Amino acid sequence: NMGMGLTVIVEEEDASETIKILQTYSDATVRRVGTVQKGAGVEVPSLKLRYH
Repeated sequence: NMGMGLTVIVEEEDASETIKILQTYSDATVRRVGTVQKGAGVEVPSLKLRYH
């Protein structure tokens, strides 16, 4: 989980509303951390991490 504790994966068009709802009903830090794209591998540019 890379230290996140909990992740929620939603459709792109639902992301903003989902964040608003979670922020309303939770004291936890809520943030968007990435996107899912077609293909293989994982990239985390902020950590210069790339796995294919």
